[in-house]
This record gives sequence, structure tokens and C-alpha cells, in this order.
Amino acid sequence: MNLSRSDRRARLDRLAAEFALGTSPPRVRRRLAAIARRDRTVAAALSAWERRIAILAEAVPAVTPPPRVWRAIVTRLGLDPQGASTASLGWWQRLGFWRAFATASFVAAVFWLFGTFRSTRSHIFLINPFQTIRLTLLSPPHTTRPNASQ
Repeated sequence: MNLSRSDRRARLDRLAAEFALGTSPPRVRRRLAAIARRDRTVAAALSAWERRIAILAEAVPAVTPPPRVWRAIVTRLGLDPQGASTASLGWWQRLGFWRAFATASFVAAVFWLFGTFRSTRSHIFLINPFQTIRLTLLSPPHTTRPNASQ
């Protein structure tokens, strides 16, 4: 859609106002920002609305939030201002646990597959064609083995 056409100015103005106020949905914001990178008319409309909103922000005095608000923000974002401490994380949230779990699962799967393929093969051994023929079949573990003394 070409928002810089003269018959779409009202729509562009509404979209730019929603963009500047932060009320437009994320998908619309991303698309409008991408269009503004290519189209100077759209970029100018966004810039004009941002300047209009900035005047309102200058009229309001700055307020420093209380420390409990900053702690809540840090907690919600998963940030640690003192460093990368993982003491407060549960065992299921630590990367080392999941790396070890993935490695152990991979090794177990390889051993399981190797054991499955190895136990399902049957082997036939022919001793000497001019003598009595002896067949040895190794069966999978879920079937009974023939008596070896016969």
C-alpha cells in the first residue's frame, strides 16, 4: 500500500499518530517502520507526530521511580545488577543442567539404538557344506532360544 498518495493522507496521519503514541499493534509498527525507511513522506509523518508528542513530554516533570519499582523491573527482565549470579535460579532454569541433560539423553539414545539393532539381527553360520550343516540363529531377547544341547 502506498501511504504517500494524496488520497491516503488521513490514513497516514492516523497511523503515524498511533505509532507515536505507541498504541498501534506490533505488526503494524514493524510494517510502518519498514515503509518509513523507504518512503520519505511516511518518515516525515512519523517524525512530525513524534515531535508533537515530545512537546507533551517536556511539559511533565521527570519522576524518579522508587527502588522497589526498579527491583521489580530487574526481576521481571531476569537481569542482575551485581553480576551474573545464578544462585536465585532454580535447577530447571540453569543452562548447565540442560546441557548435561541433552548430552546424557543423546548418549542414552545412541546406546539404545545400537543395542536394538544389534539384538534384532539373526546370524546364520554354515560350517562345511560336505559335513552336517549346523545353523545357529540368535534370536531377539523377547523370543525363547532353542535348547543348545539338541
